Amino acid sequence: MPRPPRRVRGTDGGSRPATTGGNYSRSSLSRDVYVEKPGPPTMVRSRVQVATAYSPGGLFTFEGGRGICLSVPIARPKEIVPARANMIFDGIKEYVETWLARARSAIHPDVDVELCVDGSFIRFGTIDEIQIDRIQAVELTEPSVVGYEPYPLLFQCQGCGKLFESEGVWELAKNGPPQCGCGKSNEWRQVDVVFAHWSGEIEPLSPNKHWWNDKEGKVQRLDGCTCGGRDFVLWNKAAMFSEWSFRCVACGESREVVQGSKLTMAQLMPLRGRSDAWREPIGLDINMLPVSYRASSLHYVQSGRFIAIDGGTAGSWMELFASGREGELVKEVAAIHRFRTVDPPWSDIEDALVSKGRGSDLEMLRAQHASIDAVRAIPNAGSIRESLEKDLRRSLGQLEASGVIPGPAVESAKLAAQLKAQGGWCRKRNPVRLTVEHRAFVTEHIQAKLIARRTVDLRQPDREVFQEVDNPAALGEYQTAYDRLLSSLGMERLYLIRNLPVVEYTFGYTRVSSTPVYEREQGNGTRAMPVRLCAFPRMYGGKRPVYVMEQENEALYIRLQEGAVRAWLRENGVPVDPAISLGAAYLEGYDDFGEFLDAYKTRVDGQKPRAVANYVFSLLHSLSHVFIHALADLSGLDADGIGEQVYPADVAFVLYRKGMTPDLGNVSGMWRNRGLQFLGKALSPRSLRCGSGSLCDHRGGACPACIMTPDIACIAHNQLLSRSMLAGGRCPTWEPDRQGKVRGYLDVCRTLDL
Repeated sequence: MPRPPRRVRGTDGGSRPATTGGNYSRSSLSRDVYVEKPGPPTMVRSRVQVATAYSPGGLFTFEGGRGICLSVPIARPKEIVPARANMIFDGIKEYVETWLARARSAIHPDVDVELCVDGSFIRFGTIDEIQIDRIQAVELTEPSVVGYEPYPLLFQCQGCGKLFESEGVWELAKNGPPQCGCGKSNEWRQVDVVFAHWSGEIEPLSPNKHWWNDKEGKVQRLDGCTCGGRDFVLWNKAAMFSEWSFRCVACGESREVVQGSKLTMAQLMPLRGRSDAWREPIGLDINMLPVSYRASSLHYVQSGRFIAIDGGTAGSWMELFASGREGELVKEVAAIHRFRTVDPPWSDIEDALVSKGRGSDLEMLRAQHASIDAVRAIPNAGSIRESLEKDLRRSLGQLEASGVIPGPAVESAKLAAQLKAQGGWCRKRNPVRLTVEHRAFVTEHIQAKLIARRTVDLRQPDREVFQEVDNPAALGEYQTAYDRLLSSLGMERLYLIRNLPVVEYTFGYTRVSSTPVYEREQGNGTRAMPVRLCAFPRMYGGKRPVYVMEQENEALYIRLQEGAVRAWLRENGVPVDPAISLGAAYLEGYDDFGEFLDAYKTRVDGQKPRAVANYVFSLLHSLSHVFIHALADLSGLDADGIGEQVYPADVAFVLYRKGMTPDLGNVSGMWRNRGLQFLGKALSPRSLRCGSGSLCDHRGGACPACIMTPDIACIAHNQLLSRSMLAGGRCPTWEPDRQGKVRGYLDVCRTLDL
């Protein structure tokens, strides 16, 4: 099979396919030649390395530190279950929308979308709603191989410091570097520093600058010195980049090591002097930063992860959030949390059908009603009536699903308002979404797998996790100790799940900063810059890759006792109406945490009073982190290699190994050897103390020395996290009055008869 055409550098810092079958290319050192350009060389790395460290757009070097290369994508289409593909694109969509909103809100609402988000994320150029074009723009890709090409193509003579910049990889390969003629050396070495900008652009450290041509309204490149000389020397003996300079060989004039971002120039320079401009551009906005290719700030990969739920009816849970299916969503949430629903009056159904010109549907429904009324008068016709009523419900359901007629409503006005507002909440923390997902998770990964013996109720263990399962005395002793520990922890269920499918994906990168806003120093303050979220460069064929990794790992599912959580809330002044479930109270009182939980990041007295939502989430999240550290201590896994998923309205959470290498059974092995010790660790006073002492307590009861985990591993960026929730102590920093104390959940459990 022939190799694809070589990919050449594009103006967006990415790559594009060369013309198939060959390409005319002009070299500064030779005449025009027609050449067949092969594809880039490739290398095989692990899936995780290809998707992260060697992902497209990153710079790396081979062993020995000689020869800097740019990663370029190689098309390896990946087949994936449709439900998982939907979750991937839904996750990317939410990520991009949140990124755009956060960059704009921190800088100015009129910031051009192209300065915040790569245009390839936006279908048809609209900014009202981010649309991911799955067909034309992106492709799910197997991270098995990566291409590479030399970059930057800027070389320095080791004898005199003179620079040589090649126009392309193919030209360099064909002609090689020129003879320097300095008489000192003819050894050329790549300059290992590049210009980088938060717009995602990188450029070689070139003395030829970009400038804005007001007359033509475009960015142009200024080649050479004002004296006409074209050769420069890079003076880079100083330790600081700010002291480096370019010097013209012909006249000796010095030039600063400065370059402007072409994209930012094109967006900002036309705004100069305009009264409606969101910001007057200055050099600080436009100038790129000299960065070593080794610096981590040159390439931050953006990624996502989720537990796959795709089997049988459970795989359709996401469809409930589609437009026109609000009635089905209401029914599902009401069934889970025992809300009462009310069907719309018949007059509203008639009005809806008439207003939408659905007279035939109205006549059909009237005929079905008449048939049911007629059958009621017939003795012993109950089964016929039930069949007719079922047909009527099916007809109504189809019309509800298509949005023709209104669906049922919940009696709770608070929940009705929440269901209406939840479309604007952060999807990852949306409790309505999470509670529907939790039901699907339990159906697929617990109930179905219990039958298939791929999930184990650890009170009734199998031989693989308790070797003396056939010894009644040993089993009874184990169950007695197990029940006592679960009661002390206020836990209702504990399951070991085998073969839990975990999906990770990477879809883009940023430069200079990993967050939507980069604060650049300006005098005694800072100036906020929007960081552009870039898609990976295009593959051959024009699509951009989304790298997908799938792995089945072991996990623990933990659910707390609702009664214990209610008692704990009551002890802390957050009572729950006894007439409704705790999940119902959570949904009614939820206030959107947001993607980055900004309202909970304060280190002084905050403005968020304690409530059902933030306290229940804090409890589950804190207990999850305690168990993550216990699992890491006893299983051999690293704490940052353990993932978590919290289902707050259902007072449950999942801990799972998130590695993409073969699962060696660390979790089941841990339980087999030290299962009861694992539960006991959460009750150990030592596990609930911190080596930082009062300093950690003052800052909220969570720090890297105790229950924090790396931010990239934590689902809530280490917010809403405190040892006080479990052991008692000072209330968290986000509460407005920190004089009060928190009664610990474990202390409350000891007083209850569970």
